[in-house]
Amino acid sequence: RMDTHLETFYSKHVGRFWIGFLLHFISWIVGAIETYYIILYMDVEITFFSAFLLTSLTGIIKAAFFFVPAGIGAFEAGHAYLFYLLSFSPAIGLSVAVVKRLRRLFWMGTGVLLFYGQMLIGGATPKAPHSPDPEAIDSAKGTP
Repeated sequence: RMDTHLETFYSKHVGRFWIGFLLHFISWIVGAIETYYIILYMDVEITFFSAFLLTSLTGIIKAAFFFVPAGIGAFEAGHAYLFYLLSFSPAIGLSVAVVKRLRRLFWMGTGVLLFYGQMLIGGATPKAPHSPDPEAIDSAKGTP
């Protein structure tokens, strides 16, 4: 059934597929640029290809340890090990991971602050999803 859905999507929505593919590829390149400049800022010489390779392999590490909540520890250890494998200092790998984690926390915190700030300005409060009336459910079942 899933194969049928994928086949239908690829055949009927070719443009959407390529847009999604292009956006994913651009985000991958931006991630490699981020890694490249973080490492350069640490005064370590690196080629863009190495930064791209590290970014790509980091994706594999994240996928392999998806079960670790927020990837805490696995993300950092994975960076240290990948840097070691590519003949860089594991300390540089750990530092890159910490910088990326801090960047992620910054943007998550910014989003949370904007969300709650908008609620305070607008006077809105989060609402629970609408739950059906229990009597309506009982009458639909045919019970008195």
